[in-house]
Amino acid sequence: MQTKRLALIAVASSLALVLAFAYAHVMSYYPVNVTLVPSAPKVIFAPGSNAGQTDINGDTIGVTVGPNGANLTLTLHPTYETTYYENITIIENTDTTTSYNVNITVSQALSLPAGSKAYLIIYDKGAARSLTGWPIPLPANGTYVAMIDLTQTTTTPINIGTLSAGGVWEVDLLVYIPEGTTPTTTTAELYLVASPS
Repeated sequence: MQTKRLALIAVASSLALVLAFAYAHVMSYYPVNVTLVPSAPKVIFAPGSNAGQTDINGDTIGVTVGPNGANLTLTLHPTYETTYYENITIIENTDTTTSYNVNITVSQALSLPAGSKAYLIIYDKGAARSLTGWPIPLPANGTYVAMIDLTQTTTTPINIGTLSAGGVWEVDLLVYIPEGTTPTTTTAELYLVASPS
C-alpha cells in the first residue's frame, strides 16, 4: 500500500512538473506596428560669436556642430591660470510655439591637475558677463542661467532651466589650471537632454 501511494505521488509530481514546464514555454504572439517618423530636432547647437576665432596660443577656437545641430564638439587651448571663452556656442530652441526643459549630464569629466577648475556657463542671449574673485575669477551669482562643473561626473541630470519658444542661450567656458602643474589633453563628455515643457 505504501509503495502504491509513493508511486502515485511520484506520477502526480512528474505530471505536474511536465505540465508546468509545458505551460511555461507556451507563448502567444500578437502583432504590433511601431512607426517611426523622424523629425528635425527642435533644440539645437549652433556656433557662437567667438567660434572659429583665434585662441590664446594662436590656434583656432574649434566649434564643430553636426549637420542637424544635434551634436557639438569643442576644441579649446587654455593656458595656465584662468582662460575664459565667451559665447563659443549657442543652444537654440527653433520651435516658436513650445518651450523646452533642458538638462545636462556630465558622463565623463575632464581630467585636470589638482586644483584645476572647468565650468560650462550658460547665459541668456546678450547677457552681460561679470567675473569676480581672486585669484580665480568666477561669474557673479545671479548673472548666469547655469554653471556646470566639468571636472565632476553627474549621476542625475542637472536641470538648466526652461528654454522659451524661440529662445537662445549663449555658452561660455572657464578653465583654471594652476601654474607649475602639467596638464595633458583631456575630454569631457556631456549629454544635453531637452523635452517639451
